[in-house]
Amino acid sequence: MAKNVRLEASDRVTYLMAFVPYLIDQGATPVSQLADHFGLETSQVEELVQLLAMSGVPGDNGYYQHQDLFDINWDLFEEQKIVELWQHV
Repeated sequence: MAKNVRLEASDRVTYLMAFVPYLIDQGATPVSQLADHFGLETSQVEELVQLLAMSGVPGDNGYYQHQDLFDINWDLFEEQKIVELWQHV
């Protein structure tokens, strides 16, 4: 895939839905490994990971609480480019 090509919204959703089970199964995963596995550029994976952290399922009251969102280890992501889910919904 060409560098710096922004994914369409439907593609981003598809990748996010694929990332979650992959990360749950694999555990902490380097961005480069995610890029290779899914056929993406590392910059695209980084963008998707940031989007993932703002995604989730609203609670019973219709609002998002902390436990309703995905959470990642930001230090690991920013310092070593490794994605680790701390919480998933």
